[in-house]
Amino acid sequence: ARGPWLQVYNGSESLFQTDSLSPAWFRVRWESDANSQRGTVAYVSDWSEAVRYFPRPVLIAKDRLDAGSVEWSFIAQAPFYQVQSAPDRFGPWTTIYEGPFQVTPLSARPGYWYQVRGLQKNNTGAPTAYGDWSPALLYDRSAFVTAEGTALRQKKGSGRLLKLRGVNLGNYLLMEPWMLFGSNSPLTTSYPDDYSIRGSIKTRFGQSGLDSFLKTYRAAYVQESDFDSFMRNGFNLVRLPINVQDIRPLDDNGKWTTSSFRFEYIDRVIKFCADRGLYVLLDLHGAPGYQSREFHSGRKDVNRLFDPANDIFRQRTVELWTALARRYRSNTTVLGYDLINEPFGAVTPEYYPVKEDGYRALWSLYDRLYKAIRSAQSSGGAGGHSASDCSGRHSFPSGLGNSSFSCGFRLAECYVSASLLRFYL
Repeated sequence: ARGPWLQVYNGSESLFQTDSLSPAWFRVRWESDANSQRGTVAYVSDWSEAVRYFPRPVLIAKDRLDAGSVEWSFIAQAPFYQVQSAPDRFGPWTTIYEGPFQVTPLSARPGYWYQVRGLQKNNTGAPTAYGDWSPALLYDRSAFVTAEGTALRQKKGSGRLLKLRGVNLGNYLLMEPWMLFGSNSPLTTSYPDDYSIRGSIKTRFGQSGLDSFLKTYRAAYVQESDFDSFMRNGFNLVRLPINVQDIRPLDDNGKWTTSSFRFEYIDRVIKFCADRGLYVLLDLHGAPGYQSREFHSGRKDVNRLFDPANDIFRQRTVELWTALARRYRSNTTVLGYDLINEPFGAVTPEYYPVKEDGYRALWSLYDRLYKAIRSAQSSGGAGGHSASDCSGRHSFPSGLGNSSFSCGFRLAECYVSASLLRFYL
C-alpha cells in the first residue's frame, strides 16, 4: 500500500476493470477543471484509502478429482491454464496440460497430487503473467487424516504430520447473542439464546418466514470469498459448529418433526473447504435436548440430554451422529467429529450429586456414539474419521475408554453483523 504507484486509468468513467492475475492495491481521486461560467476553480481531491484487490482463485474441484477427473474453475482474467501433477505434495511437479480452459476433464492418476494456475500470454504465445497456484489436492479417496495419540498424520497414518491452523464458524448454524449483539447489548436479555431468537422470528413471520430468514442470514454470513481469505492466510482447518435443529428438528418431547435429515448447510461449507485444501471438523454445538444450561448449547437453562430418567435425547444424539457418519464416511475433507461441545450438563448436581457418576454418564454416552459412528462408517466400506472428546480435560472412568478419541480442539471464533437480525426481531 506504500507504493510505488502506477497510474492505470485516467478518464471520466467511474468503473475500471483490471485483468491482473496478481494481488494489487488500488486508490482513486477525482479532479475538476476551472469553469468561469460556474465560478469554479480547478481542484484535485485527496487520494482515497488504498484497497487490496485479490483475483478469484483458480481451483481444482475436489469432488470431481475424487471421481478420477481433473477439472478446474474458470476466471475471466486467465485465457490459459497450466496443470501439474506430482507423486508427493512437495513435488517434483510435472506439467501435464497448458492451454485454454479445458471443457473435457483430464484423467487423474491415483496417489498423485494436482495443482492449477491461470496464465496470460502475448501474441507469440510466450507467458506474460502467472496467477497463484491452487492448493495441491490428492487423488486418493482413502487418504483420511489419522490420529496417533495427540498427533495427526495424513494419508491414513502413512503421510506427513499435520499441524492444524484453524478458524471457527461460530454463530453460523447456532446463533450466540454475544456474537450477534455484543456482550453488553440489552438484546442479550430479551434474546439470550438461539432458541429465543428463532422463536421470536417464527412468532412474527411464521415457519416460512423463519426459514427465509435463516437462508438469507447464512448466505450473508458465510460466503465463498471468506474461504478464499482462509486459504490465503494459511489456515487449513474450519471448525463447523452444528445444531441438531438445522439437520432434523426435534420437539420438546424428543420426537423428530420431519421425516429425514438435511445436510445442505454442512455440504456447502465442506464443498468450499474441499476445493481449497481445507479440512472440516464437525462440532455438535447444539445437541438434542441441549447438553447444558449454558446459552451456547442453543437454549439457556435447559439440560435434558443427561437426564438419567429419560434416554430419548441421548438416543436421538446417537441417531444424529449415525446419519452424519453415513453421510461423510468417505469424505476425506472431514477431518473428524467433535462429539458434544462443552457437555457441562453431565456434571450438575440436579442429575448426579456425585460428580464421578456424571463423568461416567458422559463417557458412557461417548462410548455409544463412538460405536454408532464406527458401525456407520464400516457398513459403507470406507471411512476413517477421528472423534474428539471435545474438552481434552477429563480422564476416562475405570472400565470405560476408547483409543479413537483424540485431543480436543479450541479455535478462534468468528463474528457477524447483527443488522439483518435486528430487522427480523
